[in-house]
Amino acid sequence: ELTPSAALEQILSNINVSLFLLDYNKEIIFSNQYSEKLTKLKAFEIKGKKVEELFNNKGFIISLLNSKQDHTVSENIECYLMSKTEEKIPVRITSSRFTLNEDLLGYLLICHDLRNENELKKLNSELKMLTKIKDEFVGIASHDLRAPLAQIIGSIDLLLFDDVISGDGKKILKNLKKVAKAQLEYTDDILQTIFSGKLELNLNIRETKIFD
Repeated sequence: ELTPSAALEQILSNINVSLFLLDYNKEIIFSNQYSEKLTKLKAFEIKGKKVEELFNNKGFIISLLNSKQDHTVSENIECYLMSKTEEKIPVRITSSRFTLNEDLLGYLLICHDLRNENELKKLNSELKMLTKIKDEFVGIASHDLRAPLAQIIGSIDLLLFDDVISGDGKKILKNLKKVAKAQLEYTDDILQTIFSGKLELNLNIRETKIFD
């Protein structure tokens, strides 16, 4: 049968935040498995340490724990948690004080690992840059690919109204216009696909005869 204390211990061991329980002397009396993973220290190595031994900003930790507030001391304070290999791990801390009849019993530190968040910010920044490059490419490609075709079609339309051109000549021009318009449609499809972010090109490939 699972007892409440065993259930609580299991929950604390499996959550992906680092927990440190301190006594009133600011010595660590409990740490969960995620704390061991971050610090690369065993539970027995963490237990008994002064909290300032694990954080690079000792002045910040001391002032944080010396706060006279009864409940949450501070939230979303960022500093570095020091590992056994002297790696500085960026964390966001929330700290609470435990009191009984105004007597201080201890503290709870909740530390969120910021490395994944920082990596996500980096990826988002790179994505924005790639999106900007893609938009610039589409703008340039749109002008360089579409403009010549549009000019060809416009020139053919002018020639078709010229009485000097014979019937056979106009027939050739109409076929050329048909090809140019089809190419323009394909170009628009490609540009639209790139601009919309779709990974697949859904184009209808048609055979076009220049001469009947």
